[in-house]
Order: sequence, then structure tokens, then C-alpha cells
Amino acid sequence: PLSAAGELPKNEALMLMIRRQRTVETVYADGRLPEKLKKTYRDEDFILCEDKNLIIITTQTNLSILKQNKYWFADGTFK
Repeated sequence: PLSAAGELPKNEALMLMIRRQRTVETVYADGRLPEKLKKTYRDEDFILCEDKNLIIITTQTNLSILKQNKYWFADGTFK
């Protein structure tokens, strides 16, 4: 509604937000992920397994949800 227009950021501020770039997290030389990328925003462990050939990305919450369901659906990425 028009009443909310006064609370919106100015065009210049919006343009700065659009142009702002995220900092790129780097992987260590040995291929390990930085600690910052191993936790969710809820501080739950996000990396189930990490070695030089494989990284399993999930949480215990996600696994318990999968466990409760008889059928799983996935896209072509997991063929």
C-alpha cells in the first residue's frame, strides 16, 4: 500500500544493495571446507562426512525427515 512507501529505502540505497557482492568463501589448499561453511544458521552441523574424494552435505534434521518418509523424489543430479 501507499502508506508503506515512506518506509521503503531510497533508490540509491536499493542500487547499493543490488551491487553489493557476497564475500567468496575459499576452500583450503587440501580441499577442506572452512569451519564457517560447516554449520547452518541454526548452528547445526552441515557436513556429515568430508574427505578428499567426498563431501556429504546434510543435517541430522534433514536425515530424520527423510527417514520418516517412504518415498523420496530427486532430480537428475542424483542419477
